[in-house]
Amino acid sequence: MKIDKIFLDFDDTMVDSSKVIVELLNRRFGTHEDVANLNTWNYTNLFPTIKGIEIEELFDSAEFFELLEWKEGAVDFINKFHDIITIVSKGNEMNLYRKEMWIRKTFPDIKFIGIEPDVSKSIVEMGMGDCIIDDSAENLINSTAQMRIMFESFKHVEWNEKFYSVCEDKIFMRAYTYIVQNYISDNWKEIENIVMENMK
Repeated sequence: MKIDKIFLDFDDTMVDSSKVIVELLNRRFGTHEDVANLNTWNYTNLFPTIKGIEIEELFDSAEFFELLEWKEGAVDFINKFHDIITIVSKGNEMNLYRKEMWIRKTFPDIKFIGIEPDVSKSIVEMGMGDCIIDDSAENLINSTAQMRIMFESFKHVEWNEKFYSVCEDKIFMRAYTYIVQNYISDNWKEIENIVMENMK
């Protein structure tokens, strides 16, 4: 296939968002929880008393973006495919504003689409020749992109579990005029190789 466009997720795909959230919560509660043990999207398996609004406030905070770092290999990947990349991320108004400003410090002219938290990423038109890279099974399964790659920041957790069963066969047919290809990877160099292989 010829890849025309790549749609990249942000949190826990290009950057270690959950690592920062757990660090901030450890500071707040005086705990020493390890992000590697996270398995719920709302962080309650590590911090049972935490409320959703408190997590949202952390994602909005200046401190969150001060601590945030790119995942290893993510910047190289974006540089390589910059002209066909669009970053697609969900968040509230403050989070999306600060997220876009943070991204533009490294990539001033990268395409960016911000989506409200309760709106599906499926509103972004994708199809034949398009690739989506995301850590959420829901975002991947609902996408009509021809290539879907799950970035595996965490293994078999509640927000990505469904995609493993979808990927029992790497390539499978859907009700489209093209074959959808599914992949799972936990590093950007391997994803770069997958994309390059499929651009030949």
